[in-house]
Amino acid sequence: MTASGVRDNARLGPSIGRGILILFLIQLALQLISISSNTDFKGGLISIRTLVWEGLGTQPVLFALLYHFLVYLVILTVISAVGILSAEFIRSRLRSGQSTVKLQVLFLLLLYAALMVINVWHYPNSLARLALISSWQAGGSDAAYYIAIAICLAFLAAAAAELAPILVGWWRRIPTGKRWAGLIAIAVLVSSFIYAQPGREFMPGNPGDSDPAAGRPNIILIGLDSVRVDIIEDEALRRSFLPHLDRFLRQDNTTWFPNAYTPIARTFAAWYALLTGKEPRTSGIRYNLQRIPSGHKRDTIAQDLGNNGYLTVYGSDEKRFSTIDESYGFHETFGPPVGAAEWILSIMEDTPAHNIFRETPLAPLLFPHTFGNRASYTTFKPEHFVELVRRRVDSFARRQPVFLSIHLCLSHWPYTWSTGNTHARQSLVEDYFDTLVPLDQQFGDILELLRDSGLLDHSVVIVFTDHGEGLVSDAMADDDPRWKDFRAHLPTASDVTLGHGSDLLTITQNQIMISLQDNTGHRAMAAGKNGRFTSLLDIAPTIARFGGLTGFESRGIDLADQNAVRSSSRVIFMETGIDLAALKQATLNLEDLVREGVSAYEIDSDGLLQVKEAYHERIIDRKQKGVTDGRYILSNRPGSFNVADGQAEILALEIEDPTRSISSAEIESDSELNHLRDRLQEYYGEELQAR
Repeated sequence: MTASGVRDNARLGPSIGRGILILFLIQLALQLISISSNTDFKGGLISIRTLVWEGLGTQPVLFALLYHFLVYLVILTVISAVGILSAEFIRSRLRSGQSTVKLQVLFLLLLYAALMVINVWHYPNSLARLALISSWQAGGSDAAYYIAIAICLAFLAAAAAELAPILVGWWRRIPTGKRWAGLIAIAVLVSSFIYAQPGREFMPGNPGDSDPAAGRPNIILIGLDSVRVDIIEDEALRRSFLPHLDRFLRQDNTTWFPNAYTPIARTFAAWYALLTGKEPRTSGIRYNLQRIPSGHKRDTIAQDLGNNGYLTVYGSDEKRFSTIDESYGFHETFGPPVGAAEWILSIMEDTPAHNIFRETPLAPLLFPHTFGNRASYTTFKPEHFVELVRRRVDSFARRQPVFLSIHLCLSHWPYTWSTGNTHARQSLVEDYFDTLVPLDQQFGDILELLRDSGLLDHSVVIVFTDHGEGLVSDAMADDDPRWKDFRAHLPTASDVTLGHGSDLLTITQNQIMISLQDNTGHRAMAAGKNGRFTSLLDIAPTIARFGGLTGFESRGIDLADQNAVRSSSRVIFMETGIDLAALKQATLNLEDLVREGVSAYEIDSDGLLQVKEAYHERIIDRKQKGVTDGRYILSNRPGSFNVADGQAEILALEIEDPTRSISSAEIESDSELNHLRDRLQEYYGEELQAR
């Protein structure tokens, strides 16, 4: 070994350390430039600044950040080592008189440039892209991509050739006994890591082999976020944009209910209503990121199924606002961890260095907060979350039935992902439709892997939408003929509130679809479309029936029970989520939303982002509260009160003709609407009073 350059072991460390510093400074500058030039993420900077300072005082966030920086150091070390070693390989072979440091810096810059090209290819929406190539789309330059791959492979080969003699020399200097001890230690660590992958047999509190649920069907629950019922009901649109869902609904053992409503069009509160079978006011869970007493969380169907022999598992590709974890009665959860750390790391882990390793099998281990995380949309790939589902399903033991709950959020705003909508975004409608196909592909891939695993052989599968989405007719970047007619029937911006959970009289926000596929061989319902008036609350008692539970208290009606009382007087109480003025605008802007909402949040001692308790009453007061009987929807209008009795003004609309609002005076003169108003006032009571 020569004494010059990095082939001298004494100089290898400092050279790689210098490379790490150079790479770090490049990435830091690149991130600051990229984020500051991105209008949406200016709001993200506000939240990051606030969350970092608060989060550092909590152990979970601090540990997550320390782990992130450890992984970051390893990644930069690997990249720096490849650049430094390949530079020395070339210098020594060519016997160049070039300065070692200058050559190393040159090779590092060349290697990083290649990584930039690969990053933009795989993650065209990544924040960490140079302005020079920010408009380059995936597939936009095959030649540049393959040249970059060739450069990286050449660097790896050169680095390996340079490193090999160093390692051989180091190995020869180790005494024979210590060599074998080291190999054994490495083998033990690797086997322990493989053996201890997440699986049901290692989870505390799992039922044993003598499960009382023997013979019960697997119960699979799959939620599709923000999918509008009018799209599902339109056969042409469903076949074009949701082909896997279309095939699922067409099977001869599937019944689906499009005349269904959610009690609240916000994912976390809707899921809690689903798991308890109770409306938000009855359960006390009224909005996302609400503080919840720990004992209150376990009043769920998951807890009861777990106590009766089921393995209960929940996974979602978004837990930023829907913070369901094991404390809600599940034995296991998967997907990104809940908590403020995820908010922080979603921006910090979007760099070319991180993203190149995101394409490796180690990615779930290296990036637990952002791999398969739809909220981190610039780096989210739908297939990554499918891979997390596959790994978890493969870990299931077959000694007991499974209650598997999955929620897919790709069709949620901002209607883009790592490789999606890379065009100039001009239309919310167009961007929304672009998310439906990959969402449906996720759904189809998950069904296929569940089928291959045998979980569907004896099962009940419930697929539902947790809420809809408010859209308006707006400018089109591309008039897609598949949904041109659909667009023509959309209201204008003045007639509807965008998004979901913001307006009860925007029917498309609150109408949902529920479907049930019975693979047990004991068909309880006729297949096909069923127009029965149903609710998200009906899922819990249906699960209880198939799971063999007795005494589960719910305000829903078992979908599969043909003998259940279905009185024409049934009503569903509804309410909105946290009211934000930014949702009332014709276009959605992340910066406006974050600025308006960030002051209401804080981080608790467990590292969870939660709404401050001081805001609770204000949130409840600003909520719209309503009721529907399947024909009409009535809703109060917060801030508009009747001077005579102090009651909030109540408006209504007919579901079959939602273009015309029904005034308070018209409600007063109609006996049916009067009765609905009385039910609304009886249920919500003083919450409808002026304060």
